[in-house]
Order: sequence, then structure tokens, then C-alpha cells
Amino acid sequence: MTEEMITNKKITVVHDGKEKEADVISVFTSEKFNKQYILYTFNEKHKENIKILASTLVKDKDSYVLEKIKTDEEWEMVKSTIKELAKQAA
Repeated sequence: MTEEMITNKKITVVHDGKEKEADVISVFTSEKFNKQYILYTFNEKHKENIKILASTLVKDKDSYVLEKIKTDEEWEMVKSTIKELAKQAA
């Protein structure tokens, strides 16, 4: 995934062994963890809501790689960011 792909608000992700196009919701940096994160969706519903996925965004030469979020502390920060974005959108 290149920087241009992120800017265009669409990315191609390998999910469940298949390439799928996803919509980028937000890309943000945490100074506390010194990492960049990406929130994205395949627009799949979970109950009444659209399912949001989150990953660590890691620069790899001329592209980016999505990695799993590794700690509970990072997940809490990401969940807080999602809630804040939802408040702003409302």
C-alpha cells in the first residue's frame, strides 16, 4: 500500500486470504506509542453498526504494511479515538 493509496481514502487489504478494497476512516499517530494507526472498514454490518477495523500502519520502503495492534493499552487508546471520531461525526 502506497502513501497515495492512503490519501485516496481506499486501500487494498489481504483479509481472510483474499484481496479486498476497504474505505479508510482515519489515519492518526500516537505520540505515546510512537506509532501510526489506521482505521478502515469493508462496510460490513455487525448488528446495527458498520464494523471498523484497526491496525498499526508501518512504513516499509515505498509502501505501508498493516500490523496487528499488540497491547491492551494500545487497544484502549484506539477505542477512545474511535469514540471521539463518532462524537465529531454526530
